[in-house]
Amino acid sequence: MRQRSVAMALAATCALFGSLAYGQQPRRGAAAAAQATPAATVEIPTVPTVPADVCIAPEARARALECPAGAQRYGSHRDTAPPAAARATERAAPHAAERRAPGQGLDRNMIMRRQNMQQRSAELLLQEAQLTAILVRRMSNTDTHRPDTLMRLAEDYQELAQLSNGQAEDLEDDLFAARQAHNDAQVATITRQQAAFRATAAQYREQLIAAFRNLVDAHPNYAQMDRALFYLAFAYQDGNDFNNARTVYRTLIQRFPQSPFVPNAYLSFAEYFFDQGEMENARQFYERVLSVQDENNQVYGYALYKMAWVLYNLQDFEGSLNKFYEVIEYGRAHPNAGSVTALLRNARMELVTVYGSVYGTAARPLNVANAFATFQRYAADEENSYTMFEKLAELYQDAGQWPNAVASYHAMMERRANSDRFCFWQAQVARAIIASRPKPEQLVEVNRLIDVYNTFRASSRSNEVKTECRNQAARVTFDVASHWHLEAVGRSAEGAVQTRGTRSPETMRMTADLYQKILDEFPEFDQVEFTEYDRRDWPNRYRIAYYRADMLRDMGDNERCGPAYDAVVEMNPGGEFTEDAAYKAVLCYNDSFSASFRTAVQRNQGRQGAAAATRGPQQTDAQRRAADRVRVVPRDLNPREQGMLRAFTRYVCFVSPDNAQRSPEGEDPRTVMLTIKYRRAYVYYVANHFEEAATLFKDVAEMDAGTPDPENLREIAADLYLDSLNVMGDMWNPQRPACYDAMSAALPDLMTRFCSATLRPQHDDFCRRVEDLQCQVLRKKAESLHGASRFAESAAQYVSIVRTHRECGRLDEMLYNAAIEYDAAFLLGRAMRVRERLVQIFLPRNSPWAQRALYRLAGNNHAIQVFGRAAELYEQYAEYVNNNRQVAVRAAEEAHRLAPNVPLEDPVQQAADALRQATLFRIGLGEEERALDNAQKFARYFGSDPARRRVAANVVFSIGQIYTDRVAPSAPHGDDDLRGAPHARPADPPGVERPRASLRGLHAHLRGAGDARPEDPGRRRSRARLLEPPELPSGDGVLPAGRGRLGSDHRRGRRGDLAGPGHHPSAARRRGRRRDRAQQGLRRGGALLPRRGALPALPERALPAQPGHQPPGLRPVDRAAAHPVHPDPSAAPRRGLGQVHRGGEHARAELGDRCGLAPRGHVLPVRDDDP
Repeated sequence: MRQRSVAMALAATCALFGSLAYGQQPRRGAAAAAQATPAATVEIPTVPTVPADVCIAPEARARALECPAGAQRYGSHRDTAPPAAARATERAAPHAAERRAPGQGLDRNMIMRRQNMQQRSAELLLQEAQLTAILVRRMSNTDTHRPDTLMRLAEDYQELAQLSNGQAEDLEDDLFAARQAHNDAQVATITRQQAAFRATAAQYREQLIAAFRNLVDAHPNYAQMDRALFYLAFAYQDGNDFNNARTVYRTLIQRFPQSPFVPNAYLSFAEYFFDQGEMENARQFYERVLSVQDENNQVYGYALYKMAWVLYNLQDFEGSLNKFYEVIEYGRAHPNAGSVTALLRNARMELVTVYGSVYGTAARPLNVANAFATFQRYAADEENSYTMFEKLAELYQDAGQWPNAVASYHAMMERRANSDRFCFWQAQVARAIIASRPKPEQLVEVNRLIDVYNTFRASSRSNEVKTECRNQAARVTFDVASHWHLEAVGRSAEGAVQTRGTRSPETMRMTADLYQKILDEFPEFDQVEFTEYDRRDWPNRYRIAYYRADMLRDMGDNERCGPAYDAVVEMNPGGEFTEDAAYKAVLCYNDSFSASFRTAVQRNQGRQGAAAATRGPQQTDAQRRAADRVRVVPRDLNPREQGMLRAFTRYVCFVSPDNAQRSPEGEDPRTVMLTIKYRRAYVYYVANHFEEAATLFKDVAEMDAGTPDPENLREIAADLYLDSLNVMGDMWNPQRPACYDAMSAALPDLMTRFCSATLRPQHDDFCRRVEDLQCQVLRKKAESLHGASRFAESAAQYVSIVRTHRECGRLDEMLYNAAIEYDAAFLLGRAMRVRERLVQIFLPRNSPWAQRALYRLAGNNHAIQVFGRAAELYEQYAEYVNNNRQVAVRAAEEAHRLAPNVPLEDPVQQAADALRQATLFRIGLGEEERALDNAQKFARYFGSDPARRRVAANVVFSIGQIYTDRVAPSAPHGDDDLRGAPHARPADPPGVERPRASLRGLHAHLRGAGDARPEDPGRRRSRARLLEPPELPSGDGVLPAGRGRLGSDHRRGRRGDLAGPGHHPSAARRRGRRRDRAQQGLRRGGALLPRRGALPALPERALPAQPGHQPPGLRPVDRAAAHPVHPDPSAAPRRGLGQVHRGGEHARAELGDRCGLAPRGHVLPVRDDDP
């Protein structure tokens, strides 16, 4: 069962973690987020903030490792089982009581002593015996007083022997108590004392026999020789020397047939044969005793009593019953006879035994009325008659005659409803029903007994009566529950299988209910004594609670058995079953959680499938990422998880695996501890308490490598530890970049623990993933810094990877992302320098990121109005795409494959736009030859493409205008010409786009290249206006003046480009004064140069390192780098998949889990213009 539990837990781990990794199964509590409309903005709940250099808050770490108050370590792991097989008690005390109880037999004091003899102390007896012995030795055999003196000496020895035997018997109570207490030393002491007393008694008996033998041999004519012979025979008999005893008895009968001791001699022979089981011989000698009809026959009544037992043993029950009647009548007729009181008492009680053998059979059914009448006739009084009738009921109970027993007890309860014995009688009825009727009827009688106890408890009866009733009810209830427990599960007290067990669900249910009833109805159950069990097996509330929990677990009630085991642990944290209860509570909670988890997974899959069918493609990547981040927000633990966590924590805190024995399932205690620690961490993990989960998973991963780990939980814990850090660093709000520092610090230790030369074969796949993660963590930290809006630090992290960790590869992606981060930090100069370096190094290697960076670098120069450099870069981009068209197209297709919901980019179209922009820039800069060259390239690259013929025609038209102006007569032009007044130019051909500003202002310069004619001032002013950069627009996307380092750099760059090396400073000043007028003119007439907003938004996609292979690490994501100015991060959401700085530009690291190192959310790039 343990193996199934562990396997199910691992399956649940993979299923749940897979849902987080691939976004296919929403977590609980995220249903509302999943159902949000695509247009809605998902608000990411926040988690408590921590200092920038902290990943796991100290209070969270302490909370995860905290043990319950009063936790203690112990290592016992006891085999447990139903209590019905408890060890039987040695019934020494009842046996001793039987030996000491007054019974009918020979009255030794009457026989051996004078009637006026009083018991004397041992000292006086011993002193008298010593003096008498001295006197006998000094007397001659002819002395007439010598026989009487010998008789007196023998009587002294007899009394001394009886005194020593009595002292030995008196130690029986102490011996029984010592045995019950398992006090072996005291038992040995008492046993030695008893042996000493009995040895002393044997010595006195030998001296007694010697005195009587001296009397009989030396004085054969002694007047009381019959008495001396009887005493001698009795002494032999008391010493178990039956041969000599019978010889002496025979001599007595032969020599003194009329002696009053002859009946005693006959009785001795009858007792001997009775003890030997020779009933016929015993019957003959008892009849000889009864034949002596003499008042001096002191043993007549006893012989009559024994005769009744002889007949009983001869199966003559009715004759035996009549003899008991005669015994009672004899006792009533001879009240002064010796021992008549004991004789009547025993006869009345033994009569009941014989009566039960005569009546209550099929031939002679029991009639309770007749039985009452008989007992009333022979009883001493009314009370004694009820005692006799109760004895009859007990007799039927002991004999297993259940209907007769029930009828007898019911008759007693009917006649004496107010008796204090009523509760005991109901208990006996319950026991009879339990032994003879089906379980439902048994349960009815047990409940009746408990009702009687509750009635007694609420009555004014004495405390002794209430206590006895409580004991009876508790014993019966426990006996029933324990026997049902054994019947259902089939285990003994030592854990060995005695029966196969019925595994009846109904029996298990009733057993668990009875255990619960004991806990509810008997708050003082621990005070009940169970004398029928060994003292070590006496039940108490703690054990009852454990037995109930065991039964719930055996019947598969996982919902209730976990809390039941918790109650056991809370009752006694240091008890004998606490370790086992803590461990089994873990299994119950885990099985319950696994079952509910499977149901939840199926339910979530159904809901998710329905949601996917209705969601459609309108949900953006930003919204999906936001929903993923909502799913990993910490939630409160539900009651089941709280119970599991308590159980796991108690086990970890209470149990010492070094001293623990193997579990009932035979697992190594170290493996059990590993499993429990893992599951404790997993409870936090599924509730998104990643701080606690990371702390505990790390503890599991760092356990001794020698710990038996058949389920590979240490490796799984290491995976989930890294994943927890990743979630906190990437998905939480606010993000915690310090978690990637912790991850980076943990990876070398994990490599040491799992990837040494001896261990790597067992964890080869994990080791390869960890090696990859060492690079991925660096990139994930950069992403996390971005998520925390620490863009400059993020960019520095990317650059640091390129400089110090070149072994990680994919350096072009790093530089690309670094430029994006500098953009977000308003450090455009650094961004451009990074892009320059990226293009310089990686464009010759056909890097798709260098290709993208080239286009965006051109856009950057375009944005800051460095048109010459922008034209160069646009031309380089167009040249590269034309020469590497398949590579560029494949990169765009791969990006679209990774993000199907993003429109497919067309790098060829981008190249056409870039070459067109470069051509216009060359025209505007007066570089006609370069413009003509670009136009030729445009026609050559794109003129044959039907989709781009119109654009090609437009470019050729612009070039054609240059040639037209070269041959046309020159004429001065004013501002109105540059404004492009409608009356100043012919209408455009249909479908042909042309620059809105006139090119005539360039004619003089173009022609001046051939004839060096001075340029007309008006044209020079027009040309200056054409080359002035447009005014920066206001509103979103404006680069603030003076922010970063770019303001002054850009201004200096523009002056250098526009003034040129040969211009006089005064011309620059004049141009500065005319700038505003030129800009106004551009706004009025339309600029030749395209405005910054004219560039299309270019969605960026990270491409894998190799075609067809999705890299396991971070994917670069793009800002709208082609836009002239980067948007203000403060104006857009800084968290969420849709943010321009986050969602589409950075390649996201894929830190994995146990089930394949998949990321928590498969982050796809988004559109650059996504809000």
